[in-house]
Amino acid sequence: MPYCDLNDLLNASSERDLIQLTDDDRSGAIDETVISEMIEKADALIDGYVGSRYSLPLDPAPELINSISVDITIFNLYKRRSRLNKEIIESFKIAERQLERIQAGRITLPGAAEIGGDNYGTGEVRVNKTPDDRIFPRSELDKW
Repeated sequence: MPYCDLNDLLNASSERDLIQLTDDDRSGAIDETVISEMIEKADALIDGYVGSRYSLPLDPAPELINSISVDITIFNLYKRRSRLNKEIIESFKIAERQLERIQAGRITLPGAAEIGGDNYGTGEVRVNKTPDDRIFPRSELDKW
């Protein structure tokens, strides 16, 4: 399931802009196939960041993920036409920083299932080495 849709893009941008960014055939209408491709690219980037921490797909998409998907999709549309400007680039950079924070656990996604659940990272560690396997005895290492 996509994290945003055409209506979300129309709320963030004008219909005229979306027509200019997608209408390769000069039909005067938004090409929804192009929109879908750009949303898929944006969502693949999002999944790449958050997939290491949360179970995918995020369904339903949290509000923050929807917003990030819209910003990255708009960036992709402008990039496709080589019409990037400072505002679009800055929105993309902010979205990417938010994804990095989600991945690092500094931003949480309410309602999304974290990988590993409550016991994430609490497993027992076992090794097959003994003190006799050491190359240097502890007494030698302590001298350093």
